[in-house]
Amino acid sequence: MVERWAALPEVDGAGPCVEVDDYRVGFAPTQTGAVLATYHYLVHGNTGSPDAGTRGLLEHAVLDGPLKAAILQDVDDVENGVEVRVPDSNFAGVQFLGYRVVSFDDDQAVIEVLLGKDGATSGSLTAKLVWQDDDWRIDPASANEWSSTQRNVSAQGFVLWTPESAGD
Repeated sequence: MVERWAALPEVDGAGPCVEVDDYRVGFAPTQTGAVLATYHYLVHGNTGSPDAGTRGLLEHAVLDGPLKAAILQDVDDVENGVEVRVPDSNFAGVQFLGYRVVSFDDDQAVIEVLLGKDGATSGSLTAKLVWQDDDWRIDPASANEWSSTQRNVSAQGFVLWTPESAGD
């Protein structure tokens, strides 16, 4: 498990398989690899609360384009005090409760992550990934953000995240 404000799974052969400059990447071209990439990118790619590896992770993970430049500028603004840093403690109550593979093929994946607090569902985040240069990358081309959010989402249809499914 990788710790930050959420425990993140590691699965042998699915990822993350490579550690570079305080961030981890290298996910398998499988549904499991796409799910793991989504979890890791959501936690460690948080622009409002960057840590030592956030910039490098986002440079690696986000496809080139205007949104990538804006995302990296957000990280710079927080690191340089232009924007207020969101403390990790603000996220401490957020739980990853499950996931749903919305779509998947050899070239792209859409993964929805079920979020909650105190074990109750509170919403979800959806990310679109593409397989490029031997890793899952965030494809922000279709939105103003690299993930979209929904509130009041039912757990029906999600694979629930339990210690057993996380490999504990």
